[in-house]
This record gives sequence, structure tokens and C-alpha cells, in this order.
Amino acid sequence: MSMTVSDTILGPGRGTAAGAIAAANGQGALRFGEVTAYLNEVFRLARLLAIDPSIAVSQSAHETDYWRSGWWTQRLNPAGIGITGDPAQNAQSHTWTNGTDAAQSHLAHLLVYVLGPSKASAAWAKAPGAAQPLWAVDPRYDAYVEAYGDRAIARTIHDLAGTWAVDPAYDAGIVAKSQQLFAHLPDQGAVPVADGYTTTVPGLPGGPLVTTYPIRLNLIPPGHTSQRPGIPARTPRRSVQHGTGNPSNADAMAEAQYFVNGAEGRQASVHYCTDDRQAVVVVPLHEVTWQAADGAGPGNMNGFSCEMMEADAIWQNVGRRDRLIAITADLMGRTAARLGATTPERHWDFNAGSPDRHHCPDKLMTTGLWDAAYVPQWQAARQDERRRMAGGELPGGKPVYATPHPPALQAGKAFPHLDANNAVWLVLTPTRWKALKQTPRKEYATDDAAEVGAPVDKGDTITAVYSVANAEGETWFVSRAGSRMRADAFLPKAG
Repeated sequence: MSMTVSDTILGPGRGTAAGAIAAANGQGALRFGEVTAYLNEVFRLARLLAIDPSIAVSQSAHETDYWRSGWWTQRLNPAGIGITGDPAQNAQSHTWTNGTDAAQSHLAHLLVYVLGPSKASAAWAKAPGAAQPLWAVDPRYDAYVEAYGDRAIARTIHDLAGTWAVDPAYDAGIVAKSQQLFAHLPDQGAVPVADGYTTTVPGLPGGPLVTTYPIRLNLIPPGHTSQRPGIPARTPRRSVQHGTGNPSNADAMAEAQYFVNGAEGRQASVHYCTDDRQAVVVVPLHEVTWQAADGAGPGNMNGFSCEMMEADAIWQNVGRRDRLIAITADLMGRTAARLGATTPERHWDFNAGSPDRHHCPDKLMTTGLWDAAYVPQWQAARQDERRRMAGGELPGGKPVYATPHPPALQAGKAFPHLDANNAVWLVLTPTRWKALKQTPRKEYATDDAAEVGAPVDKGDTITAVYSVANAEGETWFVSRAGSRMRADAFLPKAG
């Protein structure tokens, strides 16, 4: 057997330092003394960190052309660390003093990709001989945190393509180098992996979403109204699936960037983009996106939307195609459980009256995989997410999550709230509240949302079904009619 792009970076140690050193010599590696030091240190330290050293070494060989590139000979850069393609940034990238230090930085940065900064730092500190904290060893630690926060973004070799490097074939390049470096490399096998990816999705209630694939953020900035109008989505929510119709673009992050860059002047956006290894969030889930071609209809105004890649490179490879469908259906099904949707729908279902009706998602529809694969996987994901939710759903499809009930709200006390972007719905007990002052009813849980109906006068009472701690950290009540009111304007009323 041999290395594959689906091999996990955390896994049993494969290969030997001696074998890698001999292979590097055979390939004409330069500054060979430092190559030897680098390889010996990778095999020593990687096993202490539970990283498969054969993957790190193969990645280094791919980045440095078997340790013959200028970045290696001039800077001992083992893996393109800090080489972004920008000449100024390239010039400012780190220079290592020896191969041992280069190996430590490479593994430290790789560990951050696999575990996220906090977990990686803790794992690094436990490794015997860790004299410096991880952030001091990894010269790109701060850049990673700025780009991805505390999230892990790469569990497999495949995950490094489009993240560590922009080249979509980066994973295949690593595997190709492994075939030259490690003869008869054993199959990694079924390597148990710890917790899945945990991602806070902006505007999605219920706290972080746990998935087996990374979810990355590339949000359209607020104020770009042609793509992100900032309109609160209407209820009930609808699940709207799209296909790109692009036979060339196989990368969800690149598709997301198309919308961030203005969609070539089109009034267009989606909430998610997906490919066969990741999902990317483009617009917060509680906001409207322009994607269903139905104006102010339910596709645009009620929909949560996803653009699935339709690149030939994915759809002509059965394994990649099935992984794409699995990721997309899982993400949309879990989102449906959080937002109360019960049926998967297509762009095709929302613009029947349009003379330019889109046959979309085309690939799913023409292959028959919409009914055969996507819909059952969507429903399975929705049901699984509901099982994770305490109490299933309230009447009308409103979700109830496994979160503590808020404490009784009292005058002069701080109202409960959760972290930014965690719009978590909480059941209220008791549910009768008395207004301390005249209070507007809002369409959505923000102060700048449109007002709906007459305000609540001082002394009036309301019946709130649940509350929401919104992204600004304030608690809001939601009435039976669906309007929102600031919770700090009310006191509990007995009876």
C-alpha cells in the first residue's frame, strides 16, 4: 500500500529517518547536513506529537523540490512557511539557523493546522523537551490566528490543498513525493480521530456546529448591499440548494471569494459554498441572500442557500463526487434542524415563473443523485442534529437546544447572554413579562431592525415563548407572534 490524500496527519508513525535520508541523498538534496538534521528531528518529534512523520517529510520534499529549492538553500525553509506569493511578504519570511529548528517550526505549524492553536499549544507543551511555547517556535502562529481564529482546518493531507497552499493539487503532490521517499510505505489504515471540527457559524442558532469536515469563514463585508443586503431572513426558513454550473472551479473558498469580490457586479450571494473537502460561510445565516431569482419571494427571503461545486474534476471522480454530496447534504441538513426547515429544496423549485429558469443544481438533477443521494443524506443529517438538540422542536419548527435555562430575570441583574455569533434559543420559565417602559417590537433581534406593529406600552404584559442571545450579546424576547423585544425592558410577572 502507499500514502493517499485521505490519510490523516495525526496517525501512526510510518517510515524511518534513515530511509528518508538515503532517498534525499539519491535525489540530490542540497545542504545535506541540514537535511539530515531536519529529517532526524522530524522523526523524533513527530512521534511525540502523534503526527505521521512520513507526511511531514513528503510535504517538505514537495515544497522544496527534494530540498533543492532556493527557499531551502538560502533560508532552510522546510515547507513554504510564510511564502504567500506576495514579493514583499516572501522577502520578510523567516530564515532558520539549522535543520533541527526548521523541523520544529514545520511540525509546530502543522500541529496548529490539525488541532487549532489552543489544543496544539497544549499538546506541544506536553512533548518532552519542549523548551519554548509553540507560538515562539511557529513563525506563522499569529498569521494563522488572524486568518482562522482557534479553529483546526486540516485533518487529512487533502485538507492541506487550498489551505496550506493555494494549489488544488497540493495533496496529490505530497503523495507523489512519498512514493519516491518511502518504498513500501504501509497503509495507514483506520486511524481513530478525536473530536470532529467544531465551528461557530455566524447567525446559526444553537452554538458551534460539530462536523467531520472543516467549515471556514470568508464573509462578505457588511455594507456591500448588492451581495449582502443585511435584511433579516423571514420565517419559516427554506433549504435552497444550488450548483455552480462551472466545470472548472473546484474550490469552495475560491467560489466564496467570487461573491466577496462583488460577483462581477451581479446582485448575487449565498450562505454557504461547498466542495469535496470543506464548506465556506459567505453570509451569516440569519441574513437574506440573493440567489433564488424570485425577488422578494420565499427562496431569497426565507432561504438558507448553498452553492455546490460542479467542476468536472470532482464530478468525473466518483469518490470526490460522493464526498462533495455527503458534505453538502450534511451541512444543509444540520442547518435545517437548527432553523426548523423540514424539506430540502432546489433553486429549480423557486423560479418556475422566470423565462430564464435555472436547471439548478444541474449535476444533482441530471444524474438522479438529488433523490438517490442528496435528499436521504440531508434528512439523515437533520435527524441526527435533532437528536443532539434537547427536546427536539417547539411547535412551528422552532428548535430547542441543549443549553441551560436562563436564571430568573430580576431587576438590576445582568441578563444572560452567550458568546458573539452564538444566537442560542432558550426556553423561558416563566413566560409572562411586564414592560418597565414603552418598548418597540422589532422584526429581528437587533436595535437597528425594522419595527413591527405597535410598541409595548409601560405596564403592558407579553407572553414570550423563548429568548435569543444575539451576536451583540443582548438577550431578546420573542413573542408568540414572532416579534422581538429587548429583555431588559421587562420584569417577570407572576401568574
